[in-house]
Amino acid sequence: MIEKFEDHASESGYAFILLTPDDIGGKDKDSLKPRARQNVIFEMGFFIGKFGRNRICVLNKGVEFPSDIHGFAYVEFNESVQECIMKINQELTNAGYKLKSE
Repeated sequence: MIEKFEDHASESGYAFILLTPDDIGGKDKDSLKPRARQNVIFEMGFFIGKFGRNRICVLNKGVEFPSDIHGFAYVEFNESVQECIMKINQELTNAGYKLKSE
């Protein structure tokens, strides 16, 4: 599986990390909360290491976020990523991408 990310990363220059409440976790059964799957957190770390923080945008649908990771674009949404398309476009522009307007 990691080979897939290495291959795609070599063909890309920016990563969007989609954090959605697909899992639950906590210290004990009384502290369980929605969270992103742990493989997504690992993949986020991979892309931060590959591209650097200025070429990462985290799209978060209300899940717990690692407290010691900062310094990159962070966009929250409620139902659909479409809600934040203007913010996503702005982050890509900030990273130096030229976008076509429709």
